[in-house]
Amino acid sequence: MSFAKHGSGFLKETRTFRVSPEISSGLVSEFLEALDCPRALTVHILFSNGEHEQLANLEINPLDYLKVEEFRDAYAATKFFVKIQGFNSWI
Repeated sequence: MSFAKHGSGFLKETRTFRVSPEISSGLVSEFLEALDCPRALTVHILFSNGEHEQLANLEINPLDYLKVEEFRDAYAATKFFVKIQGFNSWI
């Protein structure tokens, strides 16, 4: 999908997209396992132990990564819960 093909509407949708609050812990686990990176493991451990405040405060620094792909996966794991509707109410 290219920006030119879908225009600014596509970009707006990606910024405002939210995951349903009914997401199951199994789907969360599958997503994080598919990323297969150390940050995904960290996020999975925090999520499994109900450490939602730590998840919400988890930060990521792109300078800590040597490859774009590694940063991409770590970023996806780190920011996944921000996309869940009502995540702040878990805290």
